[in-house]
Amino acid sequence: MMVEGGGFEPPKAEPSDLQSDPFGHSGTPPRYNCNATNLN
Repeated sequence: MMVEGGGFEPPKAEPSDLQSDPFGHSGTPPRYNCNATNLN
């Protein structure tokens, strides 16, 4: 039950925000972001 309500909404809004953030906030494409995370 908990996963249904709390695990269904957050994950759906997170990916959408993360994809839009790097483009406007960081100004760096998602491709570069993935590489930087891998290096760390």
